[in-house]
Amino acid sequence: MPRTIDQFIWGYQAHFRLSVQRSVQEVLQAIGADLEPEVFLVGFQVDGEHRWPICIEPERGPFHPDQLMHVSDLARGLYENDPERQILHSNREVHEQRQRLLQDQARARALADALEAADRDGRRFLVGSSSRVVDYDVYPVIAVLAERMALFPSLSHEQYDRIPTERSLVHAALHELLRLSARALLWPDRGGALHVLDTDTEEIVRAAAHNLVRSVVILTGKLFGDALSAVMDAVSTLPYEGRAGAGTFVLARQSHPAVIIKLRLRSPVSLRSTRSVRKLLEMTGKDLSLLTDGNVVFGLGSLKEQFDSGDEDIFTLRIVSRGTWELEYNSLPLLRVDNAIPSVPKPRMSRERFADTVLRVLWQSDNVDVDWLWNLALAAADAAHGTMLVVTDAASTEAERLQPQAWAIDPILLTVEGLMPLTNIDGAVLLDPSGRCHAVGVILDGSANGNGDPARGARFNSAIRYLSTTTAPTVIIIVSEDGMIDVMPYLKPRIAKHVLDEAVQAVAAAGEHSTGDYEAFFKAWERAEALRFYFAPEQCHVLNAARERVEEQRWQTAGMRIDFTPLEPDPDMNDSYFIAQDRDAEYS
Repeated sequence: MPRTIDQFIWGYQAHFRLSVQRSVQEVLQAIGADLEPEVFLVGFQVDGEHRWPICIEPERGPFHPDQLMHVSDLARGLYENDPERQILHSNREVHEQRQRLLQDQARARALADALEAADRDGRRFLVGSSSRVVDYDVYPVIAVLAERMALFPSLSHEQYDRIPTERSLVHAALHELLRLSARALLWPDRGGALHVLDTDTEEIVRAAAHNLVRSVVILTGKLFGDALSAVMDAVSTLPYEGRAGAGTFVLARQSHPAVIIKLRLRSPVSLRSTRSVRKLLEMTGKDLSLLTDGNVVFGLGSLKEQFDSGDEDIFTLRIVSRGTWELEYNSLPLLRVDNAIPSVPKPRMSRERFADTVLRVLWQSDNVDVDWLWNLALAAADAAHGTMLVVTDAASTEAERLQPQAWAIDPILLTVEGLMPLTNIDGAVLLDPSGRCHAVGVILDGSANGNGDPARGARFNSAIRYLSTTTAPTVIIIVSEDGMIDVMPYLKPRIAKHVLDEAVQAVAAAGEHSTGDYEAFFKAWERAEALRFYFAPEQCHVLNAARERVEEQRWQTAGMRIDFTPLEPDPDMNDSYFIAQDRDAEYS
């Protein structure tokens, strides 16, 4: 069946959109943001006479041009009420260019509002600037799930003194992708190449991180602070007399009332003098940070315990370990960079996930104290060194068995204060589910089973080996040197049964109504495939049959098919993976 375009702008419009969508997915995956993005192109006719004054790509998607017919009127109202419109420039050419930009931005805002009003999936729409393509002004659009986007920490300010600023790494990445998409629409082939943005994922992510850091500098009042991101990369990797850097920067204007200056430098040190900054970092400590305005280091000091944080004009940058640093606002994590690779900061550990794992693994123990174990885990994360806590029903017998590669002790309820000295030596701390310590300096045994991760250290892989051989219910809390926490074993989250039923129904329905445009089916299939661990045998059968029907239809109409790995029930799945109210029926 030949593929024709009814809402035609140019021949490569589908290729262009799919390539941008792939880039968006790769960038969001790289920074750790699962937002189920979808890319659209919306064109408004400017010249010529065409059947469609508004074109949408994909044309068989969830929107119809009729839903956007009021966008131009709405944009006109937004433009006329924009106070920026009243600003006059003495240069006529600059003035006209500025007015065209304001009109374009108004239509982009109107388009986003119209799409959100017509959408049924709870998505947020970000619209870039338009580019002229043949007879249309074409806007790139990225849609993401609003509920998931709200989970990521972000600032409230979107501009400072009329200068746009980024609210989060996610916002910065999406805006960078829209900017590159609008630029690519100006190129001659516009989708003729496989990768239309012509920029790799890492470069886009680094640009987004740079824009976010530049934005927070602007929010503190410095309009030209472009060096801070590169400086943090350099200082975090630069050793001083063989020692890796560790310390904190406070980013604020020099006259900020919340900043306590304990030592002011008569001659501020430029941030670009990275070796000098690295040397000054050696003087920082628990209550002493380097003070910077984004251009220079002007002293050492701290923040007042109480201050108004609503202005979003004071930030903290913390060097965690060699090559790793984080950006925070009022304890809100905004950015983490590991060896020049930016990502959305992950919480050290979710208490809910911690409690869920402990209770599901140690459910047969009648003395589990989740709160006590949680406090010990947090204390271990604050220790100067990485460590490992092993919580097991068999703590007493394991303490004896593991000698002499452990120091067994008379059982004692371990407090936060008592834990800290124990983290200064190699080896794990062996606990029972109530928090009583039975051994310290434990070197775990176990056999290699092919489930390790060579990218992780010996601590992580020894935990995997131990869990694969022990028969006693065991939870291992692994704390890395940068304070991040892994809780093992990794258990799939509990899920509601209706989520699986809805996923199966969506795939079956999309397969029944597929008529040559397979995009809707494969969106439903990808969502179902992400849940493959949970499906029962009969659900796998329905899903595989729907996929087989679609592939057979594609073979009959287009002479091609895509092989796939059929879904199969996972032998580890059981009814413990359903949330409590769904455990009324046994998993089959």
